[in-house]
Order: sequence, then structure tokens, then C-alpha cells
Amino acid sequence: MKNIFHFGNKFNYDCKFFEINCLRRFCLLVFASLMFICPCNLIAVGESVNVGSGNDGNFTVPSGQTTVFGSSIGAVSTSLISPAQTNITQINVGSTSGFQPGDEVMLYVYQADDATGAAGQYEFFHVTGISGGNLMTLDSMPTNAFDTTQEIVVVQRVPNFSNVTINGTLAATNFNGTSGGLIVFRAENTLTIAGTVTASGEGFAGGGGNESGQSFSLDGTGGGGSGNWEFGGGGGSLDQDLTFQHLFLGSGGGGGTDSGGAGGGMVFAAATAIVMTGQIDVSGASGQTYGGGGGSGGLVWLQCWDATGIAPQSVQGIDLNGGSGGGAGMVGPYYRGPGASGGTGYCRLDYNLGTPNLAGANTNPIVCGISSNSTPPEILIQPQAELVYAGQTATFNVVAAGAGPLNYSWLINGTNIPGASFATLTISNVTQADLGCYSVIVSNSLGIATSLCAELEMFPTIIKPFIGATAYWGENLTLKVLAWGSNPLSYQWYDNGTPIPGATNCALVFSSIQFTNAGNYSVIVSNSFGSATNGPAALTVTSALYTIGFSPNLTITGTVGYSYIIQRTQNLADSNGWVTAGSITLTQPVQLWVDTNLDTITPCSSQYFYRVLPDP
Repeated sequence: MKNIFHFGNKFNYDCKFFEINCLRRFCLLVFASLMFICPCNLIAVGESVNVGSGNDGNFTVPSGQTTVFGSSIGAVSTSLISPAQTNITQINVGSTSGFQPGDEVMLYVYQADDATGAAGQYEFFHVTGISGGNLMTLDSMPTNAFDTTQEIVVVQRVPNFSNVTINGTLAATNFNGTSGGLIVFRAENTLTIAGTVTASGEGFAGGGGNESGQSFSLDGTGGGGSGNWEFGGGGGSLDQDLTFQHLFLGSGGGGGTDSGGAGGGMVFAAATAIVMTGQIDVSGASGQTYGGGGGSGGLVWLQCWDATGIAPQSVQGIDLNGGSGGGAGMVGPYYRGPGASGGTGYCRLDYNLGTPNLAGANTNPIVCGISSNSTPPEILIQPQAELVYAGQTATFNVVAAGAGPLNYSWLINGTNIPGASFATLTISNVTQADLGCYSVIVSNSLGIATSLCAELEMFPTIIKPFIGATAYWGENLTLKVLAWGSNPLSYQWYDNGTPIPGATNCALVFSSIQFTNAGNYSVIVSNSFGSATNGPAALTVTSALYTIGFSPNLTITGTVGYSYIIQRTQNLADSNGWVTAGSITLTQPVQLWVDTNLDTITPCSSQYFYRVLPDP
């Protein structure tokens, strides 16, 4: 049975191709408007863009910093040691260090004997098991044999990031004969390129003096520039398969008197949205001074639902240029001819608003991107509601498409948020005041689009708890708790674990507090998302507050109109030794009482202890 896919104005048939990629849960062609009839039930391929799991978290390259695509960011690689077999899922690799179950890997053939046609083949898998230091089990059987007796095959871990932000430089390592020259990753959400992603000059090596440049072919054929020390080396070329069933690094330029330049590497990225104001550079390196041929440009393939800022012929775009050839000149008594420039690389951008935009030697050879600049904004993915605890961070994202540049303006409850002018809105340390309806207006020169409302909501969170209190008999007292959360918030106070009828506000008020009100108080605050508990904390009720002076007098603080009995004793160990020395009814909140029944003239005649009791 054959699968049908549309490419340009032709129909091509290759059942194996689509069966392979259905098994890998990875789609190589993204046409939102095209439906497929195939045995693996692949319909509307645009729905199958694989943006990964996001398990590697967010990845950022800060401005001014260069990060190498390698093991430090989870992009570890190893060689395939023995041929993969199409009837088992286990492969033998150079080392399993840095790999673990759940990782996505790409098996990729850098080079092969040209007669096999295997160069550039690739498949994506997930690792399901690691055995010892060299055995790796995949989630399905390879379709290609990956014959290491005739091929150089790498097992490249494919980082599955959440969001990727490149403000500095993300750089490939150079192809060293077994690995390098690749940048391959996925971003579950947004890929933002404000800096540079570069694999410039990191592809196949240029030839030495009078030697041909390297290419995908191990037998010397292919796109490597020819060596010619007298007339100058030839430029490398990239013989890319435009269906992208095979992917190639840029070929090296041939050597003249001096060496040729290396080809450009390869960049593959899949994301929900790609926002680009920076550059992807896979240009070839220039040949050296006397006659070195330039390396060819490499390969870029981007897959996404939305691409913003990737404009044709823009310097903030995709550089596929081949390297310049080295110049001519006299070398000793001999004139040496100039090297040829390298050929242009290829790129492909698959996004949901149209068919892939291909660029090659005869069609827009410098960059590729969105070919239409006449579409008003359209919101593809609406902002989603956020539910957080107080103090956490909330993030809203919108994915929009349309002719660039796209402008963003976020609002809360219909009011503009100053400075919120990006596709992503981040709110740090969320407070009660941040809760509400968030929307965004996306605009360009052709119109505007307004998103739906996304609510920022909050679990109940105790901000200022009730931590206990001490009151005196008859005092008016209020216990309070401060809580944040999405409204409506409900409150229920408890006394020693028993709900207090009617105590359903943030404050619990006592008028003329009594000794029976003492206890351990708690409160539960709840809303539709959950609850938060404060307490228990002790409420202590004393008869009055009092201090004793140097003479036998007491300063009593209490409630006006309340009466107290003052007792004294000379022996605290004798519980029956307390005698009443007097009484007082307060006419003001703080009042002085003097013990007039004692001898205050004779020094050190006696010592007394006092206590104040309520007078019922």
C-alpha cells in the first residue's frame, strides 16, 4: 500500500517513509491544509508536530554568553558500534554515559559509501532501557540497518526543553569524524532566538593542500570540493534531498595551495512557537588565502505552529551562504589561482499557516522563512488560566501569527499593564492584587487580534496568621487573620476544635471577654480550590494586669466598672495564707491602689506578696 503526500506541484509515493515516521511519532512534513490517506492513520500532518515532553526544563543562553551544544546541556552523543538490526530494539553503543530511560535520541548517518544511499538517514527513538555501559534499548525497532561497517553513525540525545530562550550564542561543535556539527532539540512551548544559533563552519572539513574536501560520501564522491594546488580548490556543495528524508552537513571546500573551508553544520528545532529576532548561521567557512575552496552552507529545518520574525532576505534570518574561496596570488615564482566559493545551503520552515518554504541554489538561496507579509494577526494558542499559591510565579503565553513585526500588549481586567509587550507575560511573587482576567492584544500594520480572558487564580493562603493573644477580664478583643486567595473566601473559627456558630469572617470579636472564652483558637480559610488552616493558637484571659511599686501599692490595668479583690501573703508555700487586703472598682483603665494597713515606717519589717482576683 502506498502513502500519498503533496510536495510542490507533484505527487510522490513512499509508503515506507510515512510508516517509519508514524512509528516514531514524529512528522517530517507539516501541511496544515493537507489531509493524508495512509495505513498509519496520519491525517492533517500539522497536528503531529512533535514538540517533545519538556522534561529537560527551561533552557536559556544569557546575553553575552556562548553555550556549546553538548553534554553540559544534556546533548550527549555516542557512536553506534555495531549495525542496528531491524528485528530487535537493542543497539550497541560506544557508551551509555549521560543517557537514561525516557531520553529521546536520534540515530543519524553522517557518512556512508555512496553506493549504499544511506548517508543522511536518520530516525528518532526513545530510550526504554540501559544495560551495562554499552547496550541501549529503544522503544521500537529501527527501519534502517545503520550498517556501521559502511557508515559513520551517531546516537545523539535530543534535549526536550520546555522553553528555550537564546539571547547569547548557542554553538555547535565541529564535526570530528564521529560526532559534532549538529544542533538538534525540541521546545514544548516557545523557542525565542534573540541572539545567534550557529553551526557555521562546523560541518565536513575542507581539504588540505591539493586535497578534496570531505562530504557525506566515504568513497570520495559527493559534494566535497576538488583539490587543485595550481588553479585553486573547488567550492563544496550541498546535494540536499528536498524531501528531507536525508539530511546532510555542508561539504568542505577543496584545497588549493592552502586548505579549503569547512562546510556549515545542521540545525533542527521543533517548537510550539518560534519567535526570532536574531540569527541562525550555518554558513560555510571561507577557504584559506591561496586557492582554498569555500565550504558549502549547511542545513536548517524548523518545525512549529507559529513562526514570528523569520523574514526572507533579512539579516536577522537564516544564513546559508557558502564560504568564499581563497584569493589568487604568487606563491614563490608561481601564480596560484583563486579557490571557488562554496555552494548555498538549504533550509525548510514548516508551520501551520502554509506549505513548507524551501530554499536552495535557485530559490531564495540566502534565507528562508514566511513568504507572505500580508496577513493580519491571528491568535493560534490562547493564554491559559493559572492557579498558584501566594508568592509563586505565574506565566501566561500566547502564540500568534501574522506579518511581522507583531506587537503585544497585555491587560489585566481590561487595563493595560505597563511594559508587558512580549508573547510571554511573567508575574513574580503573585499577590492578591495580581488576581484577575489577563488578555493580550496582538497587532501589526494590518490589524489587531485580542485573546480570550485567562484567569489568574489563587489557592487560599494565610498571609498574616493569628498567633495567640492575652486579654484581661472584661476587655473587648478582636482576633484577626489575613488571607489571600480567589474570591469568595470563606472563614470558620474554632474553639478547642469545635466550630463557633456564626464565626465566619476574617475577624472574631469578643465583647467583654470572660474567663470562659480562654482556649485554643483556629480558623480555616477556604475557596473553590482548597483550604488553608491557621492555628491552633492560645487565647489567655487574666483578671487584670498589675505592677507593684516600691511602697505597698499596685498599678492595676483592667476594665472600667469591673471590681477586683486584692490579697496578700507572706508565704507563697501556704495556699491558705492569703488574706484580703482590700478591693477596688476601676473608674479608669489604669488605677493605683495603696495598702494602707501595713507598717511602711520600720525598714525591712516584713515582706508581702500580692495578687488581684476578680470580684464577682
